[in-house]
Amino acid sequence: MRSASGKSVEVIVVDASRDRTAEIVRAQFPSATIVSMPAGTLAPDLWSRGLSVAKGSMVAFTTGHFVVPASWLSTLSSALDVTTSGAGGPFALDEGASLTDAAIYFLRYNAFLPRSTTVSREVPQIAADNSMYDRSALTNHARSIADGFWEVELHRDLHADGNQLVIVPDATILFAKSFPLPVISRQRFAHGKHFGRWRVSSGMSALRIAAISPLVPFALLFRAARRVRAARANFSLLALCSPIFLWLAACWAAGEVVGAIAAGPMNDAHRS
Repeated sequence: MRSASGKSVEVIVVDASRDRTAEIVRAQFPSATIVSMPAGTLAPDLWSRGLSVAKGSMVAFTTGHFVVPASWLSTLSSALDVTTSGAGGPFALDEGASLTDAAIYFLRYNAFLPRSTTVSREVPQIAADNSMYDRSALTNHARSIADGFWEVELHRDLHADGNQLVIVPDATILFAKSFPLPVISRQRFAHGKHFGRWRVSSGMSALRIAAISPLVPFALLFRAARRVRAARANFSLLALCSPIFLWLAACWAAGEVVGAIAAGPMNDAHRS
């Protein structure tokens, strides 16, 4: 694979598709390891499964929705050192993206928009879709990813141990095409549900999560708009796809409420 040029790597494809993905990979990349999982399995569970069979000292993650440059692996790996255990890159949007793809892009990756700078910098979060980690750091925090590779939980624990995360501008990848709207809506709900459970386990009140949930889609859109402005990205495209953005954000917020209530419906009552 071009992104592995000059590197000794193992390529692991965890397939949960309903198409011929595994067949195509076997034909074009016979040295790749293919792991099959049930169709529709969420990305954090796919990454977790891939990690469980990986043998390398560094582990990179992405999904089939992206196009990565030939230098991707070498660029990310050069950013890892004794104190930096995770490196990620920005996300660019394909010029032919649909409004649904644009909405997903601005919702999911607005914190990682390309900027004019070429200097790497320390950040609180990187997106697992464009990331590489030191394997030993992941091993030390196996509990954080035991229920899937949900990077927010992992990053919290990495920072607590003094580890750093960096964003590497030269590791920009292209978001090409996502799932249809009904599929991504279900995924956003499922991701929100997990996050709601995690927030309650971290001490947040389930009732508070439910109370503020109607405001969440608008807060997310406002935050995205600020970041798009700051990055001098395509604000007009964000405006055009904003109804879809709000819908997907509402799916997330609804899932978060369901997950929070399932984790602690009497959270406030127990505290009073």
